[in-house]
Amino acid sequence: MHDQGGAMSSDASMPDPPEMEGSILESRVGGQLRSLMTIAAAVAASRQFEDFLALTAEEACRALGASSVSISRLDPERDELQTIVNVGEIDPSEEHRPADERHLLSEYPNVAAALKAAEPRLFSVDDPSTSPEDRAALTRLGRESAASMPIVVGDQAWGELWVSTAPGARRFTGDDLGLLGAVAEHVAAGVTEAEYMTRLAGYAYDDGLTGLLNRRGFEERLSDALADTAHEDERARPVSLVVCDVDNLKDVNDSYGHEAGDRMLVHVADALRTAAATAHGAVACRLGGDEFAILLDGHGPDVARRVAQMAVDRLARTQRHPITISCGVVSTEAGRLQPAALLRAADAAQYRAKHTREGSVVVGSTLASHPASEPGQRRSHRDRSVVDLQLLLEHCIERLDEGTDETPAQRLAGIAEVVSAALPVEAWAVLRVDVGPPSAPGGVQTVHCWAEAPPRGPVPGRDGPPAEYPPAVLRPAVEGETVHLFTDEDTEWDGLRPARGAVAVLLAGSGGHLLRLDVGDLIAARQLPSAVRLLVGAALQGS
Repeated sequence: MHDQGGAMSSDASMPDPPEMEGSILESRVGGQLRSLMTIAAAVAASRQFEDFLALTAEEACRALGASSVSISRLDPERDELQTIVNVGEIDPSEEHRPADERHLLSEYPNVAAALKAAEPRLFSVDDPSTSPEDRAALTRLGRESAASMPIVVGDQAWGELWVSTAPGARRFTGDDLGLLGAVAEHVAAGVTEAEYMTRLAGYAYDDGLTGLLNRRGFEERLSDALADTAHEDERARPVSLVVCDVDNLKDVNDSYGHEAGDRMLVHVADALRTAAATAHGAVACRLGGDEFAILLDGHGPDVARRVAQMAVDRLARTQRHPITISCGVVSTEAGRLQPAALLRAADAAQYRAKHTREGSVVVGSTLASHPASEPGQRRSHRDRSVVDLQLLLEHCIERLDEGTDETPAQRLAGIAEVVSAALPVEAWAVLRVDVGPPSAPGGVQTVHCWAEAPPRGPVPGRDGPPAEYPPAVLRPAVEGETVHLFTDEDTEWDGLRPARGAVAVLLAGSGGHLLRLDVGDLIAARQLPSAVRLLVGAALQGS
């Protein structure tokens, strides 16, 4: 809603909003939320970036009632858009996954301007304001109307989401831009994740000295392998682990220097890499210092012992100065085994090998099953950062459907409680807002609020007189146009500070109410804006 110059009253005698009609899931907002859940699941589940884009485009096509959807990537060096995926009723000249469909931006100045300004576009064949280039494109494709939304990664345009309708179908309006923007945000999240994983694969998971997988990469591979076995049947494939310790490395370092010790470690890495190559899918790793490992996904203890013995024998034949390593082998044949438990068992077997005879291989007890979790085990950084938006939205929708007779503030508080239970939310507040004229500060009065125990710091407006939020921040958030994310990088809004322990603040509202979430993880916070916007819209519909 756009500002008409009037103020929204915060008078406590305002009439109660009408009850919400029907289930949230039965409303149009519910349909949008379901689409967003499907796209969120695609972000988490897709292993191939192109598959994720195709599923996202198909779901956007269904949710918007579009005839076709295209996702294109900007190539700034060539000044052109390269289409990656087309779905829906595409033109015979188009392909679903084109190998080389490119559009020069010099031929579409309106597209170039919108990408540069990060602004959406709406246009149709009979709209006088439609550019000749856009009208020609619609006519060539047999389309009547279209909308486009820039895909922004960081502060740069990454590409464009383009949707169209056939003649006679419902045309796009400004009401569709909210969901279109949410889809673009999820594409941006997928792009960020794909680029992040590509960078990690290049340097974060490699040991600099030996070129083997490092401990971080090993732990992720091990976790993935064991997680996969948990979804198999009773005869799940085994996962085996060899842990190796280089004998007498300290003596070599002390007698010949660390360069000689490094050469020794490289020899060990080469032997383990060669031995691992004889078992399909096996990977050699350097865990740190003089400790190495071989992970054998799909192989039992017999194969693991053979591979370990091959490496031992190869090193024993090293000219001039034979090298010995002591190896422990352990395997799980069925059930779910926690990574830490498997590693401890392999360490124990390696310890026995080292104290039995240098250069020996000891097979530990086969571990059939362990509890799904271990007391006190901490979640990995990846677990804390990645938001399961699908599950979060499902729980929020259930909470909203339970509270159809509640006030808007109570429904917003319900959303805050669900989100806080799933994410590192340091504090939240539901605010009744009075937005004055543009020249006056915006005053807020807390309706509901919560903070972790012990409290992690004050939330402005929780205690005492209403806090003053920057009007430029408050007005668009209350008008439902967007959800704003503020971090310590955003020095423009000095009047808005996160609660202690929080790194980001999300604001969303409508009709005189505002939900504030102070989030303690920036990666998680960046995945939330589109979901929070739709949830707040669902909570406040009819208010």
